Amino acid sequence: HSPTETYYGMATTHTGVPETPVTSEQPAKLGLCLDSVVSVRIFLHDRTAANRNDRPIGQVSIPIADALKICGPGVFRTWFLLSPVEEYPDARQPGKFVDGFRDALRVSTRPKVTRLCLSILESSVNLSEWGMDGRERERSIFYSPLWFSHDQHVHLVKGYMDLLDSEPPPKNPKSANNPNQSSRVSADEEALAAREEQERMHQQQLERDFLELQNQLDQVTEEANKRIERGNEKIIKLKGELKELRDVNMPKAQAERETAQRRLAAAEAKRQALQQELASLDATSQSQGQTDLVGGPEDLSKLRHEVLVLAKQKEALMKMVQDVYGPAPDAGPEMGSS
Repeated sequence: HSPTETYYGMATTHTGVPETPVTSEQPAKLGLCLDSVVSVRIFLHDRTAANRNDRPIGQVSIPIADALKICGPGVFRTWFLLSPVEEYPDARQPGKFVDGFRDALRVSTRPKVTRLCLSILESSVNLSEWGMDGRERERSIFYSPLWFSHDQHVHLVKGYMDLLDSEPPPKNPKSANNPNQSSRVSADEEALAAREEQERMHQQQLERDFLELQNQLDQVTEEANKRIERGNEKIIKLKGELKELRDVNMPKAQAERETAQRRLAAAEAKRQALQQELASLDATSQSQGQTDLVGGPEDLSKLRHEVLVLAKQKEALMKMVQDVYGPAPDAGPEMGSS
């Protein structure tokens, strides 16, 4: 096409809805289902002429069900060969479009034929977010369309290279007798050599950067491994201390606790017996008088002193148990004053 011409497409789903314009900058939004067929007709528009002079250059029809089988859950930047402009087949019979659709995908075998790069995706898909962190779900869903597009591009480039290899180089017999032409060829060779040298230096710089980054990565990995080893050593040490505490210290502490509880129970029983005896002596003293009490006041004071000593022993034992194990079980009522 001429330098003043631009292209655009008119898309239709063959459902009676008017055709929708579509360009590379302005996508079209269409309502589709599995039985739908999307057709796009390409026009060339001369910016210096009226729109009625736009000329169609080709068209392509895509049955959605067949596209999903071949490309995956969408069509992503896929090339289609444009067929000559003609009346669309009956859209109520999508099977009539299948052969033309599959033939339009064979771009690598005919690299010189006019073609169209097209994407058909859900309106909620945002291509700019596919490379972001946390978008693994989108990348996994649309892996097949992306892979199909890359594979098609690889075969298309190979088709171009095969085409160039098969064509003979252009011959220009006048160039041998034209010194200006020879000088231009020499300048081109020098420019090519300079570009190759620049690419070689760039490649060397990339290799140096790669080696430096690899060295930094190795250092970081070595430091991380050292920290992991130190952490493992601490974990093993803590496990040994825990095992010793569980197998040695805990049984010993449990035995000491049981011994203390038995001593506490014996002291409590003796205290209660002495307190009962003291109460009995007090009752006898009150009924018969101080002069009739056997043994006199000295025996009474001695009993009270023994009760007080036992109470202090009990309090000390209780404190020891509580300090080591927390509050002990109920060991009986506290001794009251008498």
